[in-house]
Amino acid sequence: MPCNRLCVKKYTKWRALDRAEVYDTVYLIYPNWCGTVPMSVYTFLESCNFSGKKITHLCTSDSSGIRTSINEIKVLCPNAQIGEGLLISGNAVDDQETMKRIKQRAAIK
Repeated sequence: MPCNRLCVKKYTKWRALDRAEVYDTVYLIYPNWCGTVPMSVYTFLESCNFSGKKITHLCTSDSSGIRTSINEIKVLCPNAQIGEGLLISGNAVDDQETMKRIKQRAAIK
């Protein structure tokens, strides 16, 4: 079990997206904590209905991979289309090549 579930109580101040039905794509950007999404993001994903939505996600990490967080997002949002995700090393966040990859992955013009 990821350590954030053992060490952190559920964060309950999130609320569902207002008018989530108007969004086709949700951009989820989060730090990778102990190999997975932070508990606050976990709670947010539980509180919203992402059925039929595309979730494009990016996480930052200096040591962990992205696979566990992708699997957890798929479990939390079973009826959403989950992209492969993009893992950015914390040291590379300001790098121009990294910003190019982020824009390409998110299809930002």
